[in-house]
Amino acid sequence: MRARFAALSLALFAPSLAGQAQVWIVDDDPGPDVDFSHPVTAAETVPDGDVLLVRKGTYGALLETSPPFGIKPLRLDGKSLAIVAELGHVSNLFLSDTPIEIENLAPGQTVTIRGMRGVGSTFDLRNNAGAIWIEDVDFGLDGAGGTDPRLYAENCAAVTVFRSTLQGEDAFFDPAGGSSAGLEAKSSSVYVYESTLVGGGPDNQTGPQPGARVSDGSLLFAADTQLVSGGGGIADLHLTTGSPQVWLLSSNPTAQIDSGTVSQFPGTARTFTVNTPKREGSNMTMSFTGEDGDVVLIGVSLAPGGLFTPAFQGAVVHFPVPAVAVLAGGTISASGELDFVIAAPPLDPVLEGVALYPQVGMVPLTGSVVLGSGSMILLLDDGI
Repeated sequence: MRARFAALSLALFAPSLAGQAQVWIVDDDPGPDVDFSHPVTAAETVPDGDVLLVRKGTYGALLETSPPFGIKPLRLDGKSLAIVAELGHVSNLFLSDTPIEIENLAPGQTVTIRGMRGVGSTFDLRNNAGAIWIEDVDFGLDGAGGTDPRLYAENCAAVTVFRSTLQGEDAFFDPAGGSSAGLEAKSSSVYVYESTLVGGGPDNQTGPQPGARVSDGSLLFAADTQLVSGGGGIADLHLTTGSPQVWLLSSNPTAQIDSGTVSQFPGTARTFTVNTPKREGSNMTMSFTGEDGDVVLIGVSLAPGGLFTPAFQGAVVHFPVPAVAVLAGGTISASGELDFVIAAPPLDPVLEGVALYPQVGMVPLTGSVVLGSGSMILLLDDGI
């Protein structure tokens, strides 16, 4: 089974090897192979569509050098970019007190952020027709207070969050300050997998907040995700105005419904993750969880996307649809798990890196395909 899967994967990667982006190295410890010392500087400098490979380090807030001064955001305005932590560096990569502002992505433009830790940093996502992929991010509070959600999405077509923790702000150092939700969606489609969304606590002037707040026609799908309020009797999930829709799978938050609907899919969430980035010839582990007897299918495309498909209990989170290739990956065992170890394929000599976006679907013994989570793969030249 392993050899068959590896052979199929080599055939899969072949169509993706044209027109891939340049890879830039970010490291707070300067060296001959380092291009930038801070991801904020790198993001504003590199061309559209490139990749930032970020090494471990502490990347503190930068200050604007012109009025109104203040903290300089990591801003992407109509610009595609992938920001990926070097493998093994994720838990030691800190971006502190820095807003990440992504806006005005056109259809076909995408932003990927995989592997980042920080306190006080936020996502501010507005007016994006293109897709945003967030994976392995842990943004917590700094205790200074504030009313900005840890992730705010407004007028966004497809925001997908995997295996991340987003904790709303709290003002335990300053009760006069405010608190915020872990996630707030307004007129947006947001898909959340295997994550934790936590609202700010009660010890401030705005009071406790929900783990997630949705409004104005938003769609929120949460699979195997914890939503936790800041306490004080506040619901974990708050649907406010404009008839938002929330769909849940293996998630059971308390909900306050002022407008809209909350629906629950039956059964359990299916999951998939792969360690990345990987260099040519090195081994990468693909890990799956599901129900005993599930047949594993992996759809792989060249970009993130977002298309909610209730018939398959989830969303297609890659683009194009249908996928560039679909692989048969085996069967889930009685333990509910399945692992593959395969070798990363060689790249064309002119390429520095290739990004792929696989998503699992599983066929249970009792019925049709159930869509699961995804995990971005960054394949690198072995000289990077």
